[in-house]
Amino acid sequence: MKYLLKFSLLTLFVFIFFQTNSYSQSTKTDNPCAKLSKIKSIPYKPSDVSKTDPEYKEYFIVVDQGENAIPCLIENILNTEEMDDPRCPSIGTVSVGDVAYFILQDIAQFDFTEMFSEEMKKAYKTDGIYGYYSLIDENGNRLKLQTKVKEWYSSKNQINK
Repeated sequence: MKYLLKFSLLTLFVFIFFQTNSYSQSTKTDNPCAKLSKIKSIPYKPSDVSKTDPEYKEYFIVVDQGENAIPCLIENILNTEEMDDPRCPSIGTVSVGDVAYFILQDIAQFDFTEMFSEEMKKAYKTDGIYGYYSLIDENGNRLKLQTKVKEWYSSKNQINK
């Protein structure tokens, strides 16, 4: 009887451990950006949609990581792999780097054009998102954008220390 009780308690402990471990792995991933290219939809106003809506699942997997996702989003700005545009209305295809920047802006809540070069700000002011797309892959603008975001993130972390 004594051994049966010990065995039962051990079994219960092992079960609880694995359940807790698998839950923590499913809610916090090692690389929040691993599925950026699989994002189907980015909500226009995230607070207006349910996090359980399958249409936005991959988006919320990244966004729910919050600050933990910022470093990989910054690194992915340079990712020029094409994917379907997850925004509505869609313009066709975008790069994973564009989506990384859009989501970074959603998490960090800075103005969309705040990190743009002056050239890109002017283009955006006159042509909107089409101005962004006309210049992001010209004259090293994608690298300039990433550099500016890295500087912002570095200064933000210095202030928070």
